[in-house]
Amino acid sequence: REEWKDRAYAALVSVARRSPLVHVDDLLSEFTEEPDHPNAWGSVWMRAVRSGVLRHSGHVRPCKCHPRKNAHQYPIYESLAMPPAATSQAEPQA
Repeated sequence: REEWKDRAYAALVSVARRSPLVHVDDLLSEFTEEPDHPNAWGSVWMRAVRSGVLRHSGHVRPCKCHPRKNAHQYPIYESLAMPPAATSQAEPQA
């Protein structure tokens, strides 16, 4: 279902805009709709990577919030969707 994928992707982007690191637990705690098939999640994550919202951090950890996923190691992604941090223009004091 394309509608489910679009809703899941929108939720993933929303999480990525608020957090510098994104893991499946972050998304599942916010988006509770189940897909018709568990493999449907893969296209949602790949869409976020291909569109420049996320990139692999090279780290993994197990899922803690979904009982059927707890034995699997899931990637931790770096968010590329967070607004740039405000930087101070003040000169350091000597």
